[in-house]
Amino acid sequence: FGYPPLEEPIRMSIWASYGSISSLAQGKIASHGKEALNITCQGIDSSGKFKDKHTGRGEDVSPELVIGGLSPKAQTLVVTLEDMSHPIEGFTHWIIWNIPAASVIPEGIPAAKVVSSFGDAFQGKAYGIHRYAGPKPPRGKSHAYAFTVYALDCKLDLPSSARKRKVLKAAEGHFSSVVLCVDGTNSEQE
Repeated sequence: FGYPPLEEPIRMSIWASYGSISSLAQGKIASHGKEALNITCQGIDSSGKFKDKHTGRGEDVSPELVIGGLSPKAQTLVVTLEDMSHPIEGFTHWIIWNIPAASVIPEGIPAAKVVSSFGDAFQGKAYGIHRYAGPKPPRGKSHAYAFTVYALDCKLDLPSSARKRKVLKAAEGHFSSVVLCVDGTNSEQE
């Protein structure tokens, strides 16, 4: 790729909470080297709130993520959704890998160990077992959530039983110039 491999993921935050539908949440981050990467998540509105459709108390549908500045040499993407406020550090709601590198990750990825309609991407074990599981904090609580997208220079050879730690361990040394994150909070009313 012409850039040194990333030792640690780079993160950037956009804060969000449960709420009304508005426009898009967008984050940008400078990558190693020449390219700038940006992400747009239509599941988070302009006031920083997750749309109900993309939460565990709504339809629990994975949101569309639009990626700009993706290196043409990136082969696959990994996406995680983590609850950053959970008592268990880095509590993972969703992990999906071997997504064909593209500028759009579509809304509504179906539940499955292997999503054949999506380039044979694998969904591993997390709070959502082999599926997206959106924000769903305890009633009356507010939690911070983070979508992280990793661009890799390879496909990962892992079973669908893999969890985030195993996926990221297998990805070490294969991160391209891009790693980014969209963070959000989700407040659940009583």
